[in-house]
Amino acid sequence: MVQFRSMRIAALAALAGFGLAAQAQEAPRVYFGLTAGVAAAIAKDYDTDKNETGSGRPSAGVFAGVRLFDLPVGKGWPVGLEVGYQDISSHTVPYRINGSTTDLTARGHSSYVALKVGAPLTERVSLYGRLGASRNVVDGNTPAGQTPIDIDGRRNGVLSGFGAEFVLTPNLLLRAEATSFGRGSANSRVGGISAGLAVGF
Repeated sequence: MVQFRSMRIAALAALAGFGLAAQAQEAPRVYFGLTAGVAAAIAKDYDTDKNETGSGRPSAGVFAGVRLFDLPVGKGWPVGLEVGYQDISSHTVPYRINGSTTDLTARGHSSYVALKVGAPLTERVSLYGRLGASRNVVDGNTPAGQTPIDIDGRRNGVLSGFGAEFVLTPNLLLRAEATSFGRGSANSRVGGISAGLAVGF
């Protein structure tokens, strides 16, 4: 089981550490990759119980992208199209409702298509942003005797993400990202942090 707070800290450290370590070549035009991290469905209109700690399993994902063209900014900002699938593994988040705690366990998945724009810092290191559309599916349950929270549903959402990407070799990419997948259902939103490794051509 993985604690969400420690995973957030680890992802931020990875962004900083990778940026200091990398240096040298242009990213490939077509790539396929895998991600691992934490993805969660968060109930709307409820406050998390700050005295309790959430837990969950790591979530995996797959993605593929193609570099379309470069914007005429600096030495060129690459614009690409990316599609992907993100699993939302079973995880539990405690909420404070009417003076007591409700432990909501949720799971689901997200499929998406997005435009990706990079801002190179060096020949090997880039910051990037993604914006697109997602299709999210979420379901959840609460233990007997606790106040129920209904987050079940499927919803189209707006995906937005920000991260850093590193060219390790001419055909191997490493990236770390924080992502919002938008609304998971009428009563939830979905987001996550991840690290990814891609092979390019």
